[in-house]
Amino acid sequence: MSCVLAISFTAIVYSGPLEVFLDRGIGMTLIACGVMAGIGSFLFSYRATVMHPQDITAVLLAAGASAIAVQGSGLSPDALFASIVVMMITASVTTGVVLILIGKLKLSYVVKFIPYPVLGGFLASTGYLLLIGSIGLVLRANVSVGDIPSLFRPDTVMVWLPWFLVSIGICAVTRYVKNGLVLPGCIALVCFGYYAWLLISGTSIAAARASGELLGPFSSGGFLTDIRPQDIFLADVSLVAGQALTILAVTSMAILGGALNLTGVELITKRRLNLNQDTTAMGVSTLVAAPAGGLLGFPALSNNILAYKLGLRGATTGLMVAVVSFGVAFFGASALEYLPRGLFAAVIGFLGIDLLYTWLWSERRRLNLRDYLIILLTVIVSATLGFLSALALGLIASVVLFIVSYAKQGIVRIQSNLSLRRSVVERGLAALDHLTVEGTSTEIIELTGYIFFGTASKLLGAVQSAVEGSQGAMANLLLDFSKVQGIDPSAVHSLQQIDEYCTRQGVDLYVSGLSAQDRVQVDRFLNGATLGKAVFATLDDALLFLEERVLAEAEGGATGAESFEEALLRDNPHINLEDWFPVVHVKQGDTFLFSGAPSNELLILQSGSAKVFVEMDDGTRTCVAQLLSGALVGEIGFFTNTRRTADVEAAAESVVVRISRDALQALLDSDPAFVASFHALAAEFLSRRLDRTTKLLSAAMR
Repeated sequence: MSCVLAISFTAIVYSGPLEVFLDRGIGMTLIACGVMAGIGSFLFSYRATVMHPQDITAVLLAAGASAIAVQGSGLSPDALFASIVVMMITASVTTGVVLILIGKLKLSYVVKFIPYPVLGGFLASTGYLLLIGSIGLVLRANVSVGDIPSLFRPDTVMVWLPWFLVSIGICAVTRYVKNGLVLPGCIALVCFGYYAWLLISGTSIAAARASGELLGPFSSGGFLTDIRPQDIFLADVSLVAGQALTILAVTSMAILGGALNLTGVELITKRRLNLNQDTTAMGVSTLVAAPAGGLLGFPALSNNILAYKLGLRGATTGLMVAVVSFGVAFFGASALEYLPRGLFAAVIGFLGIDLLYTWLWSERRRLNLRDYLIILLTVIVSATLGFLSALALGLIASVVLFIVSYAKQGIVRIQSNLSLRRSVVERGLAALDHLTVEGTSTEIIELTGYIFFGTASKLLGAVQSAVEGSQGAMANLLLDFSKVQGIDPSAVHSLQQIDEYCTRQGVDLYVSGLSAQDRVQVDRFLNGATLGKAVFATLDDALLFLEERVLAEAEGGATGAESFEEALLRDNPHINLEDWFPVVHVKQGDTFLFSGAPSNELLILQSGSAKVFVEMDDGTRTCVAQLLSGALVGEIGFFTNTRRTADVEAAAESVVVRISRDALQALLDSDPAFVASFHALAAEFLSRRLDRTTKLLSAAMR
């Protein structure tokens, strides 16, 4: 099967005026096919993976070969063939090196960034070119969209139409009968049917050969007889250099096609493949096969399906393909020259029709109109202006549509105010009450996504809406960029406009969370001018500053004075905590509550300060709360009777009062009023925190 496909794809390249080189082209491609299959069988993570020339790269190389034939019309036949071979070798070497680099640098995931409509348009265009190529193979001429009317002349249509109908038949059978042996069986049946027709019509093999219906005749010595390695020096380097874009396209499609087919192999075999290892394997196999001067390729999905269903496993599969390919290259010319040319045209036509049917008919139900039109437009441009132009157009169209779609996305992640959004510092009830009332004058807009020319105007609009909606009650505005992936000069310009707008409205602007790269861009754009009242490194730094500012403006400046301990002692003046509970002195930097430990006690931070750390998925520790003197510590785990979820570390020399569950139970008999007061005050702290969190979550879900 691999040999049939390799010969079919070679026939696409060496068609029309290049048909005189077909025998040599077949020999070189079969050698390259054998090398790729043999080397790859030892390098792929799934050893039974079969790699051989593919239709996608063949179509591109055929376009390059045709261009060289046209531009090099004055060259001798040997020089022309050498130029085409050098183009093939250059494409193989380039592709091999790039694939190896991608695999070694573990960059195989980049193929996932190809837009789906671009991929579909490319494959549909490949289908069109394969179909046109199959007709040209039967007619022994290059066919383009402009030649379509002439194809329907009575003397021409009867040459290609029967084989076109055979292609449709093969496509229909393979779609409705899901078995890996169907395609090889169809090929054998077509070959048998052709010779049966010759017998019925009374046409001799000599007459069929004379009319060009058979693939041969080839040189009497076989495919490799006329190949002279020294002829490579006859190549016109300028013609090869002129196909740089074609070579680049071949490399790109080999990367993309290989990754897609490997994903298919993974699904079929239900094995987890190492994509980076397999990309390297493709590169090494392609590089080693490059000197053969044949077509390059990548893992073949159809052949791997067939091998898997036949129960073939391990390196034996690739080695069998290699042995057959070498055998046909050295000894098979005399047998292959009796095969009908239409057989190979039917195989190529089947592949083309299958791709066109998939992407222009089947996929239309799954795609929206915009994406489907990109595919359709790509095919039309490919047929009229060329394959590379179609590929470029598809990419440009997808990028433009992506920008338009992305610009419609919201950039405001959460819009709240200081009464809801707080720093990690835990404060007393009086301070919390004051921030709840006065914090509404400080608006906080947390941004997300990438802010660029398409969304920069939304940033200014969001600020204007917030200021106008406050009806003059807003005193401070904080813009946070912590979740922003990046900004462009348009976004910086919008920031400057926002600063000027806030100044006119009497609102103090603050900015936080800019990355180092974005901060450099802002400073460079503003050319030394300041942005707002202040720029903070993190959102928490900005929140802490604004909280302290609001609390400092409170009457008497004592809103932060009453802590949990003070509130508890105010309601229970007869109690001395040290008489009932143990007091522990903690050194700065020591951890006094550990993540994962049982929560059989809670603590009151009598003096000093502490920080609460949680471990993130990447192993780093993040401070999620800062506790001041008098704070209640570990109350959530205590009341829910679950294990600790964070470490608590002393930020300064501290004194903590440990209140165990057993101690509270003992107090319940002697002083139930104190225990009830303790639980009520703890519940008040927790309920206020929960209420604030709920309101913040509601703001985030708007």
